Amino acid sequence: MTTTIKDESTSHSGNYTTMERTIDQELRMRQATIDDLDGITKLAIEAFPDDPERDYRFPYRHEYPEDQWKWTRVEYEGFLKQPESYEVLVIEAGQKLVALGIWDVSGLTGVKPIKPDVLGDNERRDANLPHMRYFASRVEEVYGMHFSQFGSRQLHLVNLATHRDYRRRGCGAVLCKYGMEKAEREGFVATVFGSPMGIKLYTSVGFKVIGAEPMIMPGDEEGLTTTALVWGN
Repeated sequence: MTTTIKDESTSHSGNYTTMERTIDQELRMRQATIDDLDGITKLAIEAFPDDPERDYRFPYRHEYPEDQWKWTRVEYEGFLKQPESYEVLVIEAGQKLVALGIWDVSGLTGVKPIKPDVLGDNERRDANLPHMRYFASRVEEVYGMHFSQFGSRQLHLVNLATHRDYRRRGCGAVLCKYGMEKAEREGFVATVFGSPMGIKLYTSVGFKVIGAEPMIMPGDEEGLTTTALVWGN
């Protein structure tokens, strides 16, 4: 039996918005609050066990789980404390958070986001800090190459995570379409960087690939590839 997923969010104008998506289990999407921080941290850590990007930036996360928890929590606290810049959505099954989406809505609000410092003054042990620094700078560079053409008239999907036990149940598509529909109402485009794991989902909901760029730190033989996708252009 199929049930529906319900969006109980409000727009930035204060208007109540609703949408329903068919899904195979009773799930609910809502705006996240600071009270969700620990649940979001747990989800963010557990959702990417097989993501090459995590291996690249955080190769020692299993050796130092306390550092992975601490700095992941710092990162998501930064998102939650900037509601004028980031719209943080969660999907829950009962009391358990099973999916997460973060949209950069600063183009709508005009409030430029402040990115949290997650380098930990070089003290975090779970990370390859040179890779982290390179990755962050390269993402900014690639963003400029492919997304600066849209200026502020874009909503950017910063993060999308689904717990591995809830994959392929429609959560990711719902979180994508939430931002895509908001972008359409405003006459914006939606943009996202896709990892190899995410490209199939993004293209399935309508995103188009506009470029792919290597992310290989000078001196390294191997690295990553990130793909730029846009919807609504």
